[in-house]
Amino acid sequence: MSEAEVINYMRQICEAIRHMHEKNIIHLDIKPENIMCQTKHSTNVKLIDFGLATKLDPNEVVKISTGTAEFAAPEIVEREPVGFYTDMWAVGVLAYVLLSGLSPFAGDNDVETLKNVKACDWDFDEEAFANVSSEGKDFIKRLLVKNKEKRMTAHECLLHSWLTGDHSDRSAAIKSSCYTNIRNKIRMKYQDWDSFAVPIGRLSEYSALRKLHLEKYRIHDTSFDRRQAAPRFVIKPASAFAYEGQSVKFYCRVIAIAQPTLSWYHNNQELRQSVKFMKRYAQDDYTFVINRVKCEDRGEYIIRAENHYGFREEVVFLNVQPLPKVQPPAYKQPEAQPIRRREPLAFSFWIEERESAPCFTFLLRPRVMQCRQTCKLLCCLSGKPFPTVKWFKGSKELNKHDYNMSHSDGVVFMEIVDCKPEDSGKYQCVATNIHGQDETSCVVIVEGYGETEEQATLAHNYMYSGDRRYIEQPLRTIPNTVTKKTLIGTSGGSSSATSTGSKYGSSAASGAAEKKPKKYGMNKSSYDASSPSRSRSATKELVLPPDDSMCPPEITNKLPLTIVVNDGESLDLSCTLRGDPDPRVTWLKNGQVLTSSNVVDLKYRNGIASLRITEIYPEDEGEYICRASNSLGQTETKCILSVKIPPSSKMQTQVSSSDGPDVAPRIVSHLTSQFVKDGDPVVLSVRIIGAQKFDVVWLHNNKEIKPSKDFQYTSEANIYKLNIVEIFPEDSGIYTCEAFNDVGESFSSCSLTVLVPNEEPKTPFFKTFPRSATVQEGESVSFDCEIEKDPTGVIWLKDGKPIEDDSTRYQFVQNGKHFQFKILSSTLNDIGQYLAKASDKSGETSASFALNVFSV
Repeated sequence: MSEAEVINYMRQICEAIRHMHEKNIIHLDIKPENIMCQTKHSTNVKLIDFGLATKLDPNEVVKISTGTAEFAAPEIVEREPVGFYTDMWAVGVLAYVLLSGLSPFAGDNDVETLKNVKACDWDFDEEAFANVSSEGKDFIKRLLVKNKEKRMTAHECLLHSWLTGDHSDRSAAIKSSCYTNIRNKIRMKYQDWDSFAVPIGRLSEYSALRKLHLEKYRIHDTSFDRRQAAPRFVIKPASAFAYEGQSVKFYCRVIAIAQPTLSWYHNNQELRQSVKFMKRYAQDDYTFVINRVKCEDRGEYIIRAENHYGFREEVVFLNVQPLPKVQPPAYKQPEAQPIRRREPLAFSFWIEERESAPCFTFLLRPRVMQCRQTCKLLCCLSGKPFPTVKWFKGSKELNKHDYNMSHSDGVVFMEIVDCKPEDSGKYQCVATNIHGQDETSCVVIVEGYGETEEQATLAHNYMYSGDRRYIEQPLRTIPNTVTKKTLIGTSGGSSSATSTGSKYGSSAASGAAEKKPKKYGMNKSSYDASSPSRSRSATKELVLPPDDSMCPPEITNKLPLTIVVNDGESLDLSCTLRGDPDPRVTWLKNGQVLTSSNVVDLKYRNGIASLRITEIYPEDEGEYICRASNSLGQTETKCILSVKIPPSSKMQTQVSSSDGPDVAPRIVSHLTSQFVKDGDPVVLSVRIIGAQKFDVVWLHNNKEIKPSKDFQYTSEANIYKLNIVEIFPEDSGIYTCEAFNDVGESFSSCSLTVLVPNEEPKTPFFKTFPRSATVQEGESVSFDCEIEKDPTGVIWLKDGKPIEDDSTRYQFVQNGKHFQFKILSSTLNDIGQYLAKASDKSGETSASFALNVFSV
């Protein structure tokens, strides 16, 4: 047996336990001999022996056994109430046994074994677990925890990284000799094991009668933990992010033996059913929708599930940001005659990365909790690169294995499960990245039985001392960003610069060289050597230099009044200045201030102000002014520039204008829907013609696919491809290729279904799929599909809405398992995304395709 096989068995066992726990049934006797294969050579297993299984009822007596000491939980040994967490302890022991062939608590006898269980004294055997993955060890660590409230549930086990994903590479065999001792130990429990032709008969006899043999099988009475009858969040709600005006949905699944009542709270006020706040439920699934969120809706939301056995709460955070302001593009007046235009230089641009130090924008808040409840500490964090987060209680750093810590979308939280009075104290969250560090702290007070006098004093000091000042300002502003700019060019070189702040830019166009200021002071004759020591309060007389040393700016060499430059040539303008203080130089074109850029080069050195344009375009015509100013005055000189277009340039302009504008891209070879195997590489391709310049983007379920090592964009000639290196089950869905430019767009869609081994595909099963098409206006077009088995029916949809059956423009044909949708005369209104949805008793499946219509 290998680790991959153990993962397969453990996943099936956890699924069985999840089903039992959702039905409020506890097994109470999970061990290897109660796991049976369906057939001799099958890898499918079943959980058997429900002799001790009991439906949750806090008012009933429960029979439990310590006959198999290795799999007994600490609460069984200590005669404490049992619950769902009792089964999860046995799951952890079972995983340990299957991976190593050893028992984590084995002693010389059952008494010593039970002592080890009670003390939770276990460790990983170095030799047996040398080749076991870190995920497998973490899975066991999270189950073999003495604090029963901190053990993973069956739902959390199935989401653990050890039981998810592809683990086919973990095929190293575990020696069969490792299981010899544990196998012999199991057989010793049953007399005459070899004499039974069907061992399950012996197990069945042992199972059915053991409740009647109390002493033989060490059975005693106990009770259920009453808190287990309170509502349980088996799928917890997640924090969300939205822009102002959008709708937000929170989803959770709550299970209880008595029907729970769910309430939602924000700012200590219950949110009632209304147009804005909508509550929905379907069996055990609960949904809360906030329509058209506003910035004031930002903050913590508490979900409270309650029945007559108790209540549980979950805390989520909603982050609302205002919509980014999008300015409409500036309107350009069409020109009567096309002329040559300056295009931005392709060889010079900046790549910017905005980074910032950590900043807690929503601080931790104090918590006053009752004993045995779950406390959730939550705060919001910004910073790039995303900071490293550490939690402290006092000065001691907290271990992630003892507390549930997580962070996503800027929301950081930590859960303290099963609070006790010793959990009271000051908790601190510290965030660090390369730009700095920030922290936030709060006080947690746990009230209940068993509270010592020292803890009560500590809680009183925290509640009524000045340490509560941190709750006055729970929001902070985001710190200034650090912008890293990298200049990329075709010349092969690159340079980088870093600036701090929210804005950056170059100074206005004076490129004046720095000039040391003159030092003015008193002459030696202006004071007496015998004067008293200098004093801060003494008044000194400032002796100014003569007035004739300062003068307003003066232009000694002015610009020419007019200048004519041929289109494409360079322009150089310069003038000579003098003045004291040194004048500030500003260049203007038609009244607009010019700044240095990759088009215009402005300089001022040694009293000479210059302007240079490397290549003149017709749009550069106009009046240029050089203005000099200081504290004593201002002066300026003007020059009118005219651009002469050579005859050859005019001919080129006419030829280029005769080519006409670009056209919209057109997809002529479309995507094909298909079934693919899990793990295979997949290539989606289209052929695009027509346009000279256009952009191509790929989407999965209407979300853009960013190019990466897993999803690669490639193109060759007019064939554009999306290469998926390795397909995963979550990659199933609708894929769309969009080609677009300023003139128009074209798109193609298909459906990919990933076939997972040992899993039946969804039915009804498409034998052939409808395919996207491109037609001219007025042409007819048909889409065909075939279903493997007779479906209940096929519905055709356009842009998510069913197509009208009574329209004379459409024709629907069914011939057995073959279905056809035909548009008799296509129009521009038929452009869109289409869906063929087939359904039967077992469910429904769909296939996507698109239609493009071009006018003649």
